[in-house]
Amino acid sequence: MQTILFRATKVFTASCLVVLLPLVILFQGCKKSVPASEPETVGAAASRKPPKDPPPSPEPFYFSGCSNPATVPSLVAGVPQTINFTMSYINSPGGSYSTFTSATVNGVTITTPAGTLNVGSGSIVFTASGTPANTGYYNIPMSINGSIMCSVVITVTNAPASGPTADPGPTIGSTGVVNFIYKGQLVAYKTVRAKDGKIWLQQNLGSPQVAFHEMDRASYGDYFQWGRWDDGHQASNSPTITGGSSLMNPSQIASGNPNFITGTTANTGW
Repeated sequence: MQTILFRATKVFTASCLVVLLPLVILFQGCKKSVPASEPETVGAAASRKPPKDPPPSPEPFYFSGCSNPATVPSLVAGVPQTINFTMSYINSPGGSYSTFTSATVNGVTITTPAGTLNVGSGSIVFTASGTPANTGYYNIPMSINGSIMCSVVITVTNAPASGPTADPGPTIGSTGVVNFIYKGQLVAYKTVRAKDGKIWLQQNLGSPQVAFHEMDRASYGDYFQWGRWDDGHQASNSPTITGGSSLMNPSQIASGNPNFITGTTANTGW
């Protein structure tokens, strides 16, 4: 009897070990393992401040009116001159600047002495000097203390006619001067010997000088209607009236009528 009980005990003990071993394994498998790369919880992420946006880039520092020919008074070809003009700047960082001297273009150089920039906007007085060689529009680059490069437009015109009346020479292209009364005053206009051998005016009536460029509006001159005389209608700012069947040729216009006549239809146009 003892031997049998002893063996049963041994069997029971062994079976207990077999049962407990899986429980230990299951218990170990329930433990949570947190990898180092696991993201933060929602609460932790919310406690952190969001990154700040980078500061905006500063507004560009530049001079205004660079490309406008009206910014600088016009110069006359072949005549030594010195003129001052003012350029306005925007978005300046401030600070001092050194003496500026531009490149020489068509005989003209732009300069300004050293000075101090305002923070924001302001202006600088520049000087253009020299003897322009040719007529036309010329760009001269200019920059102060890192401003955007500004191409200043220099306008060079023809010198107005002067002197007594003198015919051009016999060579084609030679020039002369003619004096006469226009709009009640004495004027002098340049003339030229054309290829046909005749002498022609080089400039339009009412223009101050021979045109230096196709866009030289000052040299467009007056606007005559065919067959009409110098009665004031030809001025660019003359009053305008509507024409019609009673105003279709010069014989129907009263003397001294200063109005520029327009038509209401194709058949009543001047």
